[in-house]
Amino acid sequence: MSAAAVPQIAEEVTADWLTGALRGRWPAIEVRGVEAESLGEGIGQMSVLKRLTLDHGGAPDAPRCMILKLHTPFPDMRAVADRYHMFEREVNFYQRFADRVPVRTPEVFYAALDGAQSCVLLMEDMSDWRSPNQIEGPAPAQVELAVDRLAALTGRFWGSAELSTESEWLPDWTVGYMRAGADDYRACVPEYLRRFESQALPHGARHAVETIATRMDDLLDQLAGGHQVLTHYDYRVENMFFEGNGKAADLCLVDWQLVMRGRIGWDYAYLIGTNLPVEARAQLDESLRERYLAGLRAAGVSGYTRSDLDHDVALNTMAMTTISVIGGANADLSNPRNEALFAAIASRSFSAVLDGNCLDALP
Repeated sequence: MSAAAVPQIAEEVTADWLTGALRGRWPAIEVRGVEAESLGEGIGQMSVLKRLTLDHGGAPDAPRCMILKLHTPFPDMRAVADRYHMFEREVNFYQRFADRVPVRTPEVFYAALDGAQSCVLLMEDMSDWRSPNQIEGPAPAQVELAVDRLAALTGRFWGSAELSTESEWLPDWTVGYMRAGADDYRACVPEYLRRFESQALPHGARHAVETIATRMDDLLDQLAGGHQVLTHYDYRVENMFFEGNGKAADLCLVDWQLVMRGRIGWDYAYLIGTNLPVEARAQLDESLRERYLAGLRAAGVSGYTRSDLDHDVALNTMAMTTISVIGGANADLSNPRNEALFAAIASRSFSAVLDGNCLDALP
């Protein structure tokens, strides 16, 4: 199927379109009808998500339900995706890299790009698994499993030349559009403080926000060095589906739009610093860092100390506040769920900066 066949709106995902898209996987499939159910309101910002229920014949092993992921219909958000190559990164990840990572990812039945601003994926339906609510935070067993899988992912590409061979689509912190985040951060600070300083940010956060904004270029220089590993970048619990309830038997990691090569520590800092309520982070962070370090050693990493990890996490805890500042300044706060989510991220991320004395790690 040609790139020009990428649908522009969800209504164009018809039975005929699905037949054409899925015949690359199931040559005899004939989709006779499709029903669509919207998913993820107030969770995903860059994409339309729908669960599709298909009436089909000719392919008895093809699923009856799958997930449609389609670019957002809003031009401003598609321009953001274009600027950061988000659709290109995700499609390339699933087509070229997903089978190399030591963490379960959804099976993708079809993936296509049409230029930089249009993308479509048809993926495995994970509705039998459970994704935690980020505002409420994950259960301890879930965050422990997330740390275990992250250690395996980090260790798999430690010192590997595989990442540099994918540099055409997999950026690092030297790439211009990634470095542009420093200017974006500074531009968003006034609106971010207006929105969140009085209602969500902890005492002393204004100084942290303004200091990080001033030093963001230096900080990104630091992130361009050190141990470069495969970084999911948006390693949060609403991008994770867990098998099992409290025991969390397995984890499936979704949403690879922001995947990059980055200094070790971003995914850990983002998971702990934005997904755990402040009190839970204070209680669990120490044991989770030791768990992560043990997982790295089990994955074959040597010569990387707890002091190294603490320094890398401090740098990345400051840098990952870009998610809070840029996202929070631009989020649609008329959506109550968005407002609550970004308020929680604001409180948690800058509490992590202050509680960890991260500003002391600035170069």
